[in-house]
Amino acid sequence: MNTIPTIFNERKIPYTVLGKSSGDVKTAVSVVVLNRGARYYLSSLFQNLIDLGLSSIVFVDSSPRGFELESLSSQFPEVKFLIPLENVTVGEMINLGISETSSDYVMVFWNDMVLSSSALPENLTDILNQSDVVCLAPVLIDEKNSLIPVQIVPSVTHRDFSTEQFFCRKDLTHTIYMYDFVGIYNREKFIDIGGFDYTIENPYWQNLDFGFRTHLWGMEILISNLYKMKYAGAPPLEDISADNSYINFYLKNLAPLVGKKGGCLPWYLFFSYAVRSGLNPFLAYKHFKAVQDWVHINKYRFVQSPQDLIYKWEPSI
Repeated sequence: MNTIPTIFNERKIPYTVLGKSSGDVKTAVSVVVLNRGARYYLSSLFQNLIDLGLSSIVFVDSSPRGFELESLSSQFPEVKFLIPLENVTVGEMINLGISETSSDYVMVFWNDMVLSSSALPENLTDILNQSDVVCLAPVLIDEKNSLIPVQIVPSVTHRDFSTEQFFCRKDLTHTIYMYDFVGIYNREKFIDIGGFDYTIENPYWQNLDFGFRTHLWGMEILISNLYKMKYAGAPPLEDISADNSYINFYLKNLAPLVGKKGGCLPWYLFFSYAVRSGLNPFLAYKHFKAVQDWVHINKYRFVQSPQDLIYKWEPSI
């Protein structure tokens, strides 16, 4: 099994870079555009960002194959194109893009989204200067101009964990994670918290893992009603099935106990976990021991228990 990262970008991904001098410009906000695979017209997207005064742009492809990138790199020297040479998770795309920027704040969104000048107020970075805010997420609008419920709330029913979605009615509402990974990240805090865990491949659980870790370690993710993004096509559907990614999420975020000596994953939890996981005992032991080691390394970063986080969370409605 892959090793859970203990530092940011611990797994090195081979990739090709086009436009090597771009993306390194020290601006207030850099942009990381993620390619979802659809062939939306990138020229107009890049030109719109440049017209908005965003001159440090990183484009991360979603697979080893690129399209039109060499000609686009000549046309737009403001854009650095990153092409992974192997399949990567969404979180790895973001880790890679943020590692190739040098700005204090990084706005992450997809190539099938539209950003307007009115959707990016200047005071957003002031909120990100607050000591405990890791990411500021936007209000999202679908292709039919309808609001998407982007306020994500953790819940437990009959010992079964789930999340619920609500519309965002109030500015600076808390959310457990950023819907579709979209938001403006505080780069230094994102790196300090370790970024996204590549061993969790399902985007839903990978995103939720980052959000839980953020809150368990005493930081926040907020939604700003002044920050808006619109989809050009249909928003993606989240796969919330309890697959192999859920196993790592559960052990890292729901199973740890938190006390005066920080977080721990005691051995007596192994037996109930092994039964519920459905894994053979050997694999269950390997998974459990790997996460136990990770929790031990980070034990002093836990400031609240997962139970307190879930049961004290109140949706803003």
